[in-house]
Amino acid sequence: MVLFYTLTKIKQDDKIRLEQLLISELNQETGESLMVSLARHWEEEGIQKGTEQGIEKGIEKTINNMLKQNLDLKLISQVTGYSIEQITKLKNKV
Repeated sequence: MVLFYTLTKIKQDDKIRLEQLLISELNQETGESLMVSLARHWEEEGIQKGTEQGIEKGIEKTINNMLKQNLDLKLISQVTGYSIEQITKLKNKV
């Protein structure tokens, strides 16, 4: 499991070299099967990261809208789950 976790954190160029290595060192069926598993995992990881980023941007947009309405920072914090410090940083960016 540790090896699999490490493999998911490598750069794109290294992923290509890994694919070539697996196919050349393992029998074709095993290499292709392993690459399909890794590709699925990397795809799911990308979807998860994109979803998290989208949610974060949505919350930040909501916070900015709440700040424009001059709502209390404590209320914004309670609604969004962001700390007052995080909200203040966003407020200072605007």
